[in-house]
Amino acid sequence: MQLAHSLLTIYIAIPILLMMFFHHFRKKEISKYFLNYLFILIIPTISAYMVYSFIEGFVWLHNANLNFKFLTENFFSIFFDCVFGGLKFIFLSDYTPSQANSLSAVINQLFDKEPIFIIVYFLSLFFALFNILKYKKFLFLDALIICIFVFFIILFKQPPLRVHIGPVIFCAFYIINHININFYKYNFENKLSYIASSIIICLVLISSVEPKKEWQQLKEQVLKINKYKDNCSLANEKLNSSDKWILINYFPEACKHRYDGNIQDNFLY
Repeated sequence: MQLAHSLLTIYIAIPILLMMFFHHFRKKEISKYFLNYLFILIIPTISAYMVYSFIEGFVWLHNANLNFKFLTENFFSIFFDCVFGGLKFIFLSDYTPSQANSLSAVINQLFDKEPIFIIVYFLSLFFALFNILKYKKFLFLDALIICIFVFFIILFKQPPLRVHIGPVIFCAFYIINHININFYKYNFENKLSYIASSIIICLVLISSVEPKKEWQQLKEQVLKINKYKDNCSLANEKLNSSDKWILINYFPEACKHRYDGNIQDNFLY
């Protein structure tokens, strides 16, 4: 479900799938779960990404004909071109180019935008390494945390900040689980205390995050949109993509718009 849901989840979902496969391989249970893997990979995941890729490719390659009439009349002739074009656009886009220095860029981005993410990542990685070195055996959850970080590194990608939300929440719950298990020594009879301590830790993490002013729709941005909303030609030059979307949605009668593949942005007229 995570694999088919969104690209934002692959940083968790693929490591989970790899760890499941490795765990079953160690237990010599691959044949036992073969149909499960087949179902997971073929039915929801490949089908979902085929749909995603087709939509992306259709918008990218046929942005001048984004209508159902063109789609129904030419579906079979454009299907494979759209799917392959969409896959290329999704996974090989310049939006997240592969770079050898991407890891340092990710760290710098998190330090600048959300340093609490760095703390959560560091603690979860520390606990995972500590457990594996302490017990000197394969521990699924601890190995999974390490696998998530390795997966981040080997992709050589600097994903958008929102991509970190899933892994950070996953790591935060791993930290909570680790603290509670070690504090209660695997004794879960006092479940109320266990739940209460988890809630307190979550509240501390949530309260430590403060929305950044540069992410908000500030008065200056609203004034700029108001200034150019009656001059669509000038608005194309003066407004960025975010400003244009706000104008389109808040002032639908001000300007017509269409997606222009050449500039990869909405064109106002």
